[in-house]
Amino acid sequence: MRRRLHTGVDAADLPTVAEWLTGWLAGRRTIKRNTVRSYEAHIRLHLIPHLGPIRIDRLRPGHITDLIDAIWRSQTTNPAGQGQPGPRDSG
Repeated sequence: MRRRLHTGVDAADLPTVAEWLTGWLAGRRTIKRNTVRSYEAHIRLHLIPHLGPIRIDRLRPGHITDLIDAIWRSQTTNPAGQGQPGPRDSG
């Protein structure tokens, strides 16, 4: 109720993470083509499968932790990792 009063948007009308990410990426006009491709791949391969159905206002730090853990597990069980470094390898 408080969210509706402050934003004028009914909480039930808020997008899922998948909807928000898709719209966000479509709105990027000033980034290079390869960057868009990279973002699209990360969104499609990792973010949407793990976080996509969650309504944006329900997203919590634990969801992000679970996502990172899932990516980490997939990278350690599949060392080829589809050619992408794991989140803890980028340092």
